[in-house]
Amino acid sequence: MLLAKNTGLNLAGMLIPLIVGVFTIPYAVRGLGEEGFGLLSIAWIVLGYLAMLDFGLSRASAKFIAEARNRSNVEIQQIFWVSTLINLVFGIIGAIFVLVFTPYCINSLLNIPEHLLVESNRTFIFFGISLPFVLLSTNLRGMIGAVQRFDLVNIILIPLNTLNFIIPALSLPLKIKVSTVVLLIVITRVIGLFIYAYFCYKIFPGIRHRPKIDFHVAPKLLRFGGWISITSIISPLLVYVDRFFISHFLTLGIVTYYTIPYDMLNRIRILPIAFMTTIFPEFSANSNNDSHINRKLFEQSFKYILILTGIACILLFSYAPNLLGIWLGEAFMEKSIIVFRLVSIGVFVNSLAYLPFNYFQGIGRPDIPAKFHLLELPIYISMLFILIHRFQINGVAFAWLIRTFLDFILLFIGLFKYEPKLKSIFKIKKINFAVLMLVFLVLMQWMNSIINSRSIIIQISFSFCVLLILSIITWFLLFDQQEKILLRKIFNRN
Repeated sequence: MLLAKNTGLNLAGMLIPLIVGVFTIPYAVRGLGEEGFGLLSIAWIVLGYLAMLDFGLSRASAKFIAEARNRSNVEIQQIFWVSTLINLVFGIIGAIFVLVFTPYCINSLLNIPEHLLVESNRTFIFFGISLPFVLLSTNLRGMIGAVQRFDLVNIILIPLNTLNFIIPALSLPLKIKVSTVVLLIVITRVIGLFIYAYFCYKIFPGIRHRPKIDFHVAPKLLRFGGWISITSIISPLLVYVDRFFISHFLTLGIVTYYTIPYDMLNRIRILPIAFMTTIFPEFSANSNNDSHINRKLFEQSFKYILILTGIACILLFSYAPNLLGIWLGEAFMEKSIIVFRLVSIGVFVNSLAYLPFNYFQGIGRPDIPAKFHLLELPIYISMLFILIHRFQINGVAFAWLIRTFLDFILLFIGLFKYEPKLKSIFKIKKINFAVLMLVFLVLMQWMNSIINSRSIIIQISFSFCVLLILSIITWFLLFDQQEKILLRKIFNRN
């Protein structure tokens, strides 16, 4: 029940900012303009990328604290102080790197309009200054989550992530520029860091005493984090290099037509992320003791993600024109509709691939997904280079879709070689369910093509009928008796 509760908390922590973002992004685009919003998107990418370059220490400290939580307070204290100190050093180095190379990036790498050069320089400098605070916050948040205190994590995370959407939207009524938006976001991050530190002070009694920094812990953290760091370097490239291709080979304004559907659709991954944020400490805690528990957790997570993300992606794929047209206007919809649909398929595949990725890291084998990412990177960049010249942003989205399928195949092949018993996740029932979802997708596309687009009531009614039938099939086909009893209790309680 604790895992279910924490998964719900993590889901809420990501869903609430997403809902806020749906309403505020159109105001941010209008307030900052297409080029200004594109600049903000690129700046967020740079910060997100540099924040991953902590040599895997945030993930490593979360794993080893999860393993030591019922064993040794002294070990937890050592992990806490060593990882915090090293992250601080990495953050300062990263900030210096940003400050030194910002002029080069703005003038040479990015296709920044001349009237935005000064504003771009300020934006990147503010983000660079925030890097030490971001790294420390990520590290402390991971350690709080390692002891399953996701209630405290989300007390901070929900307001911070919500402000990430609200502050850019304030550019419309307040007439503030991108750099001012970034400065306000940085201030919220600094406040968040101090709150995380306060919670750690309450949760881990050992850190209240004079710090005892034992650097003998560092090799263990860095050894595990070494492969994580490879993933941390390559994974953001796999996720964000497409935007730099668009900015360089097309224009900064077109980045907006790709970034908004991509980012909003990727929010569907809040479900697998919520599951894995909760279950990763359990994978770690059980990695040396009970592999049966880990297999059970993996199988259940796979089933729930298959059902929920599958249904969500079917609806988004089918109603992409309606959603984009209502949300951002017909002109925006025409430029982004193919991107939206291709990314919706990729998000579903990527959501399932997130499970073996976290499983390998939890059981202490981060080298496996890291090696796969090393293989994927040159293939993906080659596809981007070819397809962006032939199909522009639609080609970029197609290249990303191919990359997600490749990642999915490699991770599951590696998983089944390492843990053959997990092949049971592809039982015939789940295959039948996946086929059924594909059939319903075709049905909805056919129905939408023959129903007048103005008949929104008919479309909604048809979708409701499809979901009802799919829910009934899911109940009898995929849920076991124990899950049915639990769900009945939940609904009866409500």
